Amino acid sequence: MNGFLKYLSNKKQDLTILEGRVLDFIIQSPDSIINTNISDVAKATFVSTATISRTCKKLGFGGFVELKYALIQSEGKYNYSPNQILSTNSAIEYLHQVQSDLQSNESHIYSIDYGHIIRMLKNSRRIELFGIGRSYSTCQEAARKLSFAGCLANARSDWDELRSISGYLKENDLAILISLSGETIQILNIASILSSKNIPTLAIIGTKNSSLGEIVTNNIELNIRPVRYKNIDMSSNFIFSILFDILSMKYLEME
Repeated sequence: MNGFLKYLSNKKQDLTILEGRVLDFIIQSPDSIINTNISDVAKATFVSTATISRTCKKLGFGGFVELKYALIQSEGKYNYSPNQILSTNSAIEYLHQVQSDLQSNESHIYSIDYGHIIRMLKNSRRIELFGIGRSYSTCQEAARKLSFAGCLANARSDWDELRSISGYLKENDLAILISLSGETIQILNIASILSSKNIPTLAIIGTKNSSLGEIVTNNIELNIRPVRYKNIDMSSNFIFSILFDILSMKYLEME
């Protein structure tokens, strides 16, 4: 049992009997949690989805999706380079890291074929953005800016709703998938569903040669090094935000 699961097991004393049953399932079958949805977990544990959501919150998470994301991290389901560990001079090192990331991606950001992407946006009936955990906040911000620029863009927080939406998208829609690693299991599953339906896809990925990049029809691969300080993942998606700022401005320029 890894340290994260041991941490969860210590929370059992704070749970009811039914919530304890959910926690036992999480600890015994973390991969099942990662690869399924809340309804399937409810069936497997013979409890309601409300009980599962309540259990997740008592364990310190915002909900089932956030628990999934934490499990993915703890189980090592990533395929990008080892984290840079910040030392006691963390603030200075972190600023240097941010500057380095921006400089290493600057030329690539300039070389992107924005005209092609803008045409994709303009030709789409609607745009759905998919991201989990930290990437969801990027999706939310991007949807807001693209909407102000004139696109019909949505970013949804409920993962079960996202899976449902992926099944309803049409060939005149556009799905934008955001992932720092390009290896997030849920995002890969969504990308596979979209690919099987011939839905146009654009992935914004923080690493090169990822599994996600091989599934989607279009991708922008950046080079964002993951950073940790003690037990906290300090990796930043700020370059993704900059990219969507530029896309929004380019979209307005082509009006």
